[in-house]
Amino acid sequence: MTYRQAIFSARLDTWTPVIRSLGYAVIGVLLIDSLPALWPLVLLFGLPAFITIAAMDREGVE
Repeated sequence: MTYRQAIFSARLDTWTPVIRSLGYAVIGVLLIDSLPALWPLVLLFGLPAFITIAAMDREGVE
């Protein structure tokens, strides 16, 4: 690996988490923006899953 490749790799390693977190932020904003349309889906799928997980946790299922 040349010096130039090492510098580029170090810069890429530095910026990758920043770019990833910006991507997560954009996805989060888009999801929050469309949240009113998604509420029926959240209730339809999320609520039974939450109840199931809570029941399994109460019974001690691993």
